[in-house]
Amino acid sequence: MSFLWTTSSFWERVLDHYLKKSLANQLILKQCLFLLRMHEGTPIKFHIAEFFSIINDFNKIEVKIEDEDQALLLLCFLSSLYKSFREAIIYGGKNQLINEINEHLLNKDKIDNQLTGGSHLIIPGNFTFQRRRVIM
Repeated sequence: MSFLWTTSSFWERVLDHYLKKSLANQLILKQCLFLLRMHEGTPIKFHIAEFFSIINDFNKIEVKIEDEDQALLLLCFLSSLYKSFREAIIYGGKNQLINEINEHLLNKDKIDNQLTGGSHLIIPGNFTFQRRRVIM
């Protein structure tokens, strides 16, 4: 039982250290966010999950990114294969929230899968993640 107590107390200390609203943590997260790109071969679901993982890390250190900014960032970080989708959303004249854009992307993925019989929307190429996970 003491091992569990020691492990949990250690984990709490680590979280207390890394979940602080420090300049270093903010810079690391901003770097992760601004270097995020959808690479060829990455399924859209993985890209969206990675994006929201970074956004959640910002929320943990109490840095708020507005929904409109999240929506624009997500659109900018999409692959070039989504150029027409991105332009339709940006120049469509309607301000859309991040949840609506996420829903549109996942619906597009679902429709494409039904039309092609595939199980996932995958951009041609090799599948790799370029971001290293940082514990916050």
